[in-house]
Amino acid sequence: MADAVPDDLQVAREGATLHLRLHRPQARNAINPAMYDGLRAALATAAADDTLTTVLLSAEGATFCAGNDIAGLQAVRALPMDERPGFRFMQALAAFPKPVVAAVAGRAVGIGATLLLHCDLVYLEPDATLLLPFARLGLVPEFASSLLLPRMAGHARAARWLLLGEPMSAHDARDIGLASEVVATGTALARAQAACAAMADLSSPSLIATKALMREGVEARVREVMVREMAQLSEFLNSPATQARLAAVV
Repeated sequence: MADAVPDDLQVAREGATLHLRLHRPQARNAINPAMYDGLRAALATAAADDTLTTVLLSAEGATFCAGNDIAGLQAVRALPMDERPGFRFMQALAAFPKPVVAAVAGRAVGIGATLLLHCDLVYLEPDATLLLPFARLGLVPEFASSLLLPRMAGHARAARWLLLGEPMSAHDARDIGLASEVVATGTALARAQAACAAMADLSSPSLIATKALMREGVEARVREVMVREMAQLSEFLNSPATQARLAAVV
């Protein structure tokens, strides 16, 4: 890859798969601006390479992703929306044309959970827990989660996770169709790699066309909602009340 890969992100080719592994276990894989830029660059590489069929997302350590790195979030909050590394990554993943497979163990918080809504196959271990603490932090949802979660689960169940911030279990995620499968402890990565290997034997143009057909009718709406969510999130992020809540997290 032409772009430098940050130390907190591992990018490796595995056959016809580009494996992107969050590698910041000392910070519970919280994603900082450099990691967002590295993820976006890797997705661009995978989209342009006809020899790559799939992208695999995984993480090092006991936590899949603790969400945004708070210091990094604060550092970029004055930037225009389209220049923020996190939002640019969201746009890239939401529009990515090839299958994306995720292997998740442990907690997935904030962006660590919402990015899974934009993966095609998600394998969770039994201890996986998704947390969407936006309201608790004085923020609003992101990455079209305010659209996609109610569509998947219905308003009442989505309200438990988006309004109350209750944890979503691995089996909850499977039952609403967010996760493909709950697998045995310690096997999510191997299961995800097997799925990627299976797709490597298929027609990549067919996979791309099928994914596009599956997203037809919702893709434009997702983009629209992402922009509206981010505009409101930016307003709340700059409020004194939200800043106080975030300061208590650090």
